[in-house]
Amino acid sequence: MPTPSRVFAPTAARIAFGAGLAFACTAFAEWPPHYSIERLGLLGPSHTGSAGLQFSRATHCRPNGLVAGLSNRYTGVSTVNGQNVWYWNGTTTTQIGLTDGWHTGTGGFQYSEVHFLNNAGQVAGISRRIEGVDNNYGQGAWVAHNGITTEIGLTDASHNGFMGLRFSLPLFQSTNGRIAGYSQRYLDVDTINGRDAWVWNGTTTVQIGLTGNVYTGTAGYQYSEPTSHNGAGQVAGFSKRLTGVNTLNGQDAWVWNGSTTTQLGFTGGIYTGSAGAQFSDAALQNAAGHIVGHSSRYSGVSTSRGRNAWIWDGSTTTLIGLVGEGYSTFNGYQFSSALLLNEAGHVTGTSSTVIEFGLASGHTAWIWDGSTATPMGLFDAPHINSE
Repeated sequence: MPTPSRVFAPTAARIAFGAGLAFACTAFAEWPPHYSIERLGLLGPSHTGSAGLQFSRATHCRPNGLVAGLSNRYTGVSTVNGQNVWYWNGTTTTQIGLTDGWHTGTGGFQYSEVHFLNNAGQVAGISRRIEGVDNNYGQGAWVAHNGITTEIGLTDASHNGFMGLRFSLPLFQSTNGRIAGYSQRYLDVDTINGRDAWVWNGTTTVQIGLTGNVYTGTAGYQYSEPTSHNGAGQVAGFSKRLTGVNTLNGQDAWVWNGSTTTQLGFTGGIYTGSAGAQFSDAALQNAAGHIVGHSSRYSGVSTSRGRNAWIWDGSTTTLIGLVGEGYSTFNGYQFSSALLLNEAGHVTGTSSTVIEFGLASGHTAWIWDGSTATPMGLFDAPHINSE
């Protein structure tokens, strides 16, 4: 049978097929379009049943035609023995993922997944750690580029059980190649002792987040997690505040700028309970480096007095939202929510209109233009309850 020809014209559209699904990697540049059809996947003995059964699927595709996917492993006629992942660079299919002894069962079982693929051909994913034949014993995170797979995540003693249990998960991939995720902390054989956030910066895995006394329990428990990132590689997240072994006392928001972790949000005064409780989140982030979030308000140990919205511009945290008359009670209750952030640093949100004792009687929409929060919406008689 002749080998099918491949068309690589500037106007060619590449389409990846998998499990009954076809999706275009590039848009059609002219009509009629030119097609390039290429068989993808892993086709060797480990991925072929004794009667010829094979299964491959494309799971990720970029506009420049790069593709990543999976292929089942088989023993005998049709017994699935896990799955491996691969990357196609436009010419060659290469197996990627972790396949060493920790990630291979005694009967050859292996299991990997692709989570991210960017335009530079950098792939990130996970591979299960295997005990015995096919018992799941955690997972390793990895990045693959130019056919080379590198394990990433935190792998020191605090992040390994005594019998080799390990669990790392990549959560974000930026266009500049940074990958953010978390690794679980362990005590003894398999007791989870929190999790730590990290960034792989292209060469090294760096722990990020807030650590130290209020973020570390008496038995070493810590919990940090990234929640968003931008194209510049900045990562935002939160770290839990703790007392005793692992009693939760709120959380603080932070941002990692490529070298340093900076705490975000309001602290002190009404933003800190009498026993040290604080709660801030980083809810929105843009490519320009603005981060928007919320900080809880307290009375006494932990009585809620609502929350305020804020924006961080790279150096300064500013209160946003409506907080004047009609939006604050005599006992200090206020409640604002930031909902949308654009690249210019403008924010839209809502603030609760309140009556006595902190009860909400409605919400007013607002927009922050970089200096002022302005109410938005309809305020005529049909839209106001006079009771």
